[in-house]
Amino acid sequence: MHLTYMSVLLIWLLRGVLGAPSDTDRIVVAKLVAKPLNLAIIQVYAPTSDSEEVEVEKFYEEIGKAKDYLKSHDTIIVMVDFNAKIGDERIEDVVGPSGIGNINERGSRLIKWCQINGFTITNTCYQNHPVATVDLEEPR
Repeated sequence: MHLTYMSVLLIWLLRGVLGAPSDTDRIVVAKLVAKPLNLAIIQVYAPTSDSEEVEVEKFYEEIGKAKDYLKSHDTIIVMVDFNAKIGDERIEDVVGPSGIGNINERGSRLIKWCQINGFTITNTCYQNHPVATVDLEEPR
């Protein structure tokens, strides 16, 4: 059997996966062995703005379940497309100085969730290149 460098790396990485529970197609959780703390990655895709409020409510409950699965001392990274506009107002420990646009209802909900759960929307903590912000602009 011939193993490439990449396949050896993949096997080595997968040995460190502690778990990946999820019962939804919108959220994937991977818990990885790391030092000094384990690393947990939650990858989510939020319902679109056309979705019913019930679906959005269920989505946030599922994120809560995924977060509850993790230990409080794990380093948690939430990789997100929340389909939200968070605006350009700085909010202590949640929204940095480089948010753009006008906040919408989904953005308000995301900010509230971050405040309750102790998360920061890190792509607002530094200025993005103008090309990287195109998908965040208001439609013309």
